[in-house]
Amino acid sequence: MASRTQAARKDVPKRERRGSGLLRVPFIRRCDVAFDDGTSTSTFTVNINVLGAYVARDQMPPLHQGVTLTLPVPGRDTQLVLRGVVTWLNARQQHPVHSLPPGFGVKFDPPLSPEDRRCIEEVIEEYVRRNPHVTGEL
Repeated sequence: MASRTQAARKDVPKRERRGSGLLRVPFIRRCDVAFDDGTSTSTFTVNINVLGAYVARDQMPPLHQGVTLTLPVPGRDTQLVLRGVVTWLNARQQHPVHSLPPGFGVKFDPPLSPEDRRCIEEVIEEYVRRNPHVTGEL
């Protein structure tokens, strides 16, 4: 049975899903993560949308911890520096969630600047252009 979120996604046109943040796309890039507790690490993002990103990592940070992600974007000379909060943990488990590696979800907070949002929208649009079968159910 589909969750309420999945059902809602099916009722939203694809273009609206892209702009609303419901469409997340694979975005495997090395990133630097600086936690508000003063620790930092280098790891990988796995997917991204305009609301947040999923970061692969075996060691879980505490929920609600502030983070800063620094990552390159294709076709850009500068890196994105994005503030957020850890909102979801996916520890190593026998049956991984949606085949995701262990890691955590980050909600961008404060919301993205118009320039950063447009940059991520371009990543999403490029992915959809290359994968026309994508319906937003990633």
